[in-house]
Amino acid sequence: MDKALLQIENLHKNFGGLKATSNVSLHVQRGEIVGLIGPNGAGKTTIFNQVSGFIIPDRGEIRFQGRPIHGQKPSRICKLGVARTFQNLRPLLELDVFRNVMVGAYNRLSKKEGEKWTAEILQLCGLWPKRQMLAKHLTLADRKVLEMARALACQPELLLLDETAAGLTPTEIMAMIELLRRVRSRGITLFMIEHVMKAVMSLSDRIYVIHHGEIISGGSPEQVSQDPVVIRAYLGEEYVHP
Repeated sequence: MDKALLQIENLHKNFGGLKATSNVSLHVQRGEIVGLIGPNGAGKTTIFNQVSGFIIPDRGEIRFQGRPIHGQKPSRICKLGVARTFQNLRPLLELDVFRNVMVGAYNRLSKKEGEKWTAEILQLCGLWPKRQMLAKHLTLADRKVLEMARALACQPELLLLDETAAGLTPTEIMAMIELLRRVRSRGITLFMIEHVMKAVMSLSDRIYVIHHGEIISGGSPEQVSQDPVVIRAYLGEEYVHP
């Protein structure tokens, strides 16, 4: 295996007596879309929180581009090239779409450069026509796109996506899938938590499955969807890979 963009080794995190992640090891190669699936409470967002610096691991190692990042502040990790979205959307409700995204652009860019980059990101994400709309007036689907646009404005090499398709209609899910493909085509690596199987199975090059804080399977969407352990723990006997 070539040097991974993101390498996680033996990651442990307990909250009191609760085992959130236990001996988690996984990797994400540059240019991939990698899915992370599992039941609610399995430890998915805890992994993201550790990678992005919001939680410090008890034990284990997280490397980005070969350098250790575990225990560093979220702002530092973001400047190194890791950005994320949140399951609970956090738009600046009283600011318009353009200024919401500009917040992310200030991570690395001057005001003039940030304005130019923000315009490019809004066009990529299809939000340019709504750039003057206040965030509080956006639909759920547009708020999710705005969340991603703000993360993209940070100029990440690795983008962590936490349930981007959750709560969307089938038409909105298809639009989100196409957007994520456009993002990947720009050379950005995607690591995504997702419960919407249509999205994660159609987008992912590889998928990891976590259950009770432990990785129980990993491989291509076809391999994972046919794994008896995954079927019993998460997918269910009725699941059919698209």
